[in-house]
Formats: sequence, structure tokens, C-alpha cells
Amino acid sequence: MEPDLVNQVAREYRRAKHQPNHPSYQAFIRETLEQFDTLYHPWEFILVNDEPYADSESMFLDMERKRLRIFTGGRLRPDNPLREPTKYLAAYNSVARHMTVNEVFRAVHDILGHGPTQSPFETFLGELQAYQNHSEQYSREALEALYSETMGQLCHYWAGFGFVKNQGCKIIPIRF
Repeated sequence: MEPDLVNQVAREYRRAKHQPNHPSYQAFIRETLEQFDTLYHPWEFILVNDEPYADSESMFLDMERKRLRIFTGGRLRPDNPLREPTKYLAAYNSVARHMTVNEVFRAVHDILGHGPTQSPFETFLGELQAYQNHSEQYSREALEALYSETMGQLCHYWAGFGFVKNQGCKIIPIRF
């Protein structure tokens, strides 16, 4: 991947304004919950407070068993709608009932993004492939939020800024 492009996306992400009511985020949330609804059975989801997997291989082995550990950490701004509990999932088991939208997104991103091509999360190209796989599941309206949540944050990390400390709802132009 071109370092200049990664740096450009990282700068755009850092400069972008927090827009929790942006229509793309509303579509992104709705479509993410719908994706989870179609995947839910027979998956077993386990919420963990620390890194769920040492490597992608461990995650793929769990996925073969229809099991997935989901990281519950990270800080989201107080008005970030991704931190909301998913009342929509109240009919599911006790784990799913307590998941936030962000945790649901992590689950569907791993399953629909990384899973189909076993794209590793340890590499930039693996995450890029996961974004491309997962983007096929979203409408055009939701793609801006998906891109910002995945590629924006990924470029932020790979450009040397580290993990996003206080995650907001940012919209940046799609570059990939």
C-alpha cells in the first residue's frame, strides 16, 4: 500500500469532525444490526475485556466452530451512537442482549470481513481485504461510515498515530 495514501487518509481522519447524526452512521448502524440478525444463529459470542486473540489463526479456528470472542474495550465518545446497548437484540441470549452496537459491528466485521478470505488482522493488507469483503454487505449510504470506522482508523494506526483513543463518528472521503 502506498504510504502517502495511508498518511493522507490518516490526516483526513484526524481532521474530520465528529458527526454522530450523519445519515451514513444511521444507515451503518441499521445495516450492521440487520447483518448480525442474519448471522446470529448458531454463533456463540463471548465478550472479553482484553485482546480476544493472539493472532488471526486463533480467531479463524474459533470461527470454524461458530464461536467468536469480541473485545469490549476502547473508548467511544459519550454521544457516539455505537456505544448504545442493542435493545434490538433483546430476544437473543444473555450475551447478545448486553452487546453495544460497536461490539455487534466487531462481530459482523470479523465474520463477514475477515472470515470469507481468512484475511489476517495483523497486516494492513489483511485489514484492507476485510474492509473490501465487508463493504459488499452495505448500501452506498452506509459505506462512508464503514470506511471511516475501518480504513480511517486503520490508516490512523499504520501512519504511526496509534489506536484511536476516543472514537468519534467521523466521515472521510472513500479512497480505496
